[in-house]
Amino acid sequence: IGIPRVLNQYENYPFWFTLLTTLKFRVILSDDSSKKLYTKGIDSIPSESACYPAKIVHGHIENLIEKGVKTIFYPGVVYENKEIQAAGNCYNCPIVTSYPEVIKNNVETIKEKNIRFIAPFFALDNRKKLLAHICDMFEKEFQISPAETSAAVQAAFAEADQCLADVRKAGEDALEYIQQTGTKGIVLAGRPYHVDPEINHGIHSM
Repeated sequence: IGIPRVLNQYENYPFWFTLLTTLKFRVILSDDSSKKLYTKGIDSIPSESACYPAKIVHGHIENLIEKGVKTIFYPGVVYENKEIQAAGNCYNCPIVTSYPEVIKNNVETIKEKNIRFIAPFFALDNRKKLLAHICDMFEKEFQISPAETSAAVQAAFAEADQCLADVRKAGEDALEYIQQTGTKGIVLAGRPYHVDPEINHGIHSM
């Protein structure tokens, strides 16, 4: 199963990778972003007003197809995991939420190459509902039993939680280092996909 290396996948990939590999799928990622990869999908971009991280998705889909991937899994995520309970909501950016639909309706290679493009909508803020939705989808799409999928989802939850804990620990270590050495720190805030070198343009190095 191919997964494009784009947008919310930078945050949600540990969950989906663990889920799919636990169910015995082999996961293929698209290549690292680049200007060359971007140009592969430029013909199917329907709007100039979309952000660059969205526009480059088209190239990543074409890249997966070029790799010979016949099934692409690119879910739309309406709500992210609610990490701060006092937050008013945990909506995803509308572009992030809807972009699988944009791809499905604009990348003609998907139909030309008879690619199985799986793009369900999920909400990650309610684990009980998410579990039920995923079990239902995998039973319909792949005839995998709910019991088997449920075990894989639990493993995916554990991996996602551990990844988040690792990130928090890295932040705590950085703060501790600053306090111990008396140096100054810079908080560089962004979305998870800003770790993509093609998108962050090396700002962290500056």
